[in-house]
Amino acid sequence: MSPPSTLLRLDEAMGPQASVKELVDLLGLKDGEAHGYSKIWLSEQIQDGLPFTAFERINTLVFAGQQDLARLVISPATRKRRRKDKKGLSAKSSQQLERIARVWIMAIDIYKDG
Repeated sequence: MSPPSTLLRLDEAMGPQASVKELVDLLGLKDGEAHGYSKIWLSEQIQDGLPFTAFERINTLVFAGQQDLARLVISPATRKRRRKDKKGLSAKSSQQLERIARVWIMAIDIYKDG
C-alpha cells in the first residue's frame, strides 16, 4: 500500500480538471477501468513505477518528441537503457510524469473553455 502522503498529494492535486480516468487514459494505463479508476490504485501504480510506455505516450502527445522536455523526466541514457531492458520508470520519474499529465489535462480544459 502507498504511503498516506502520496495519496494526500494525489488527492489534493486532482481537482475537477483532472480525474483519475483522464490521467489513466492519458498515461495509457490498461487496467484503470478494471480497478474502477481508483485514486489508491493510481497512487500504487505511480509508487511502483509506471511502465515505460507511459513515458513514450507523454513524450509523443505532450512533448511532441522534444528531447529537451523529455530530458526533464528521464535522461537520454536512462531512457535508452530502460527501453532496451523493458523496465518501468522509477517512482520519482513516475510522479513527475503524472504531474505533467495533470497539467496537460488542465491546459486542454482551459483551451476548451476559452
